[in-house]
Amino acid sequence: MRSDKPAFINQPHLGHYGIFGIIAGLVLLGFVARGTFAAGGSGQLYFTPSSGNYNTGSTLSVQVIVNTGSDPVNAVETDFSYPQNYLSFSSIDGSGSAFSIAASSSGGNGDVYIAKGNISPISGTALIATVHFTVTAAGAANMIFLGSSQVVRSTDNANILG
Repeated sequence: MRSDKPAFINQPHLGHYGIFGIIAGLVLLGFVARGTFAAGGSGQLYFTPSSGNYNTGSTLSVQVIVNTGSDPVNAVETDFSYPQNYLSFSSIDGSGSAFSIAASSSGGNGDVYIAKGNISPISGTALIATVHFTVTAAGAANMIFLGSSQVVRSTDNANILG
């Protein structure tokens, strides 16, 4: 017997909850930050949260964190990409940052650039900035640090990312 109904309607095991689950899954964004950026040096850059699920239209706030280990640093440049088909850049918030000097920051078109400094050296784990996005579509949004990122040691101006 032929039916003009879509095939999933004729599947009794899905029921109303199964259809709801499919629809709910379509409006969520799976956010994954590609771990840490450490190219063989003692410093690391990472995002927090490192993953999560967010509804379309909601705000995703991502903290950009540096871990210098025991190295004293006085400047950071953190550049990363994001998929603009899933996320829309909103703003960069430097409040709470361990780095008091905002050299430059910008975002949009799939990239975020943040350069900050501090007169007194900083070591250990510290907040660089919080970046805000609006979730625009369902899917997996991977954020990846770019090779232009730097964490500059205050004693010799070497990039401790590697």
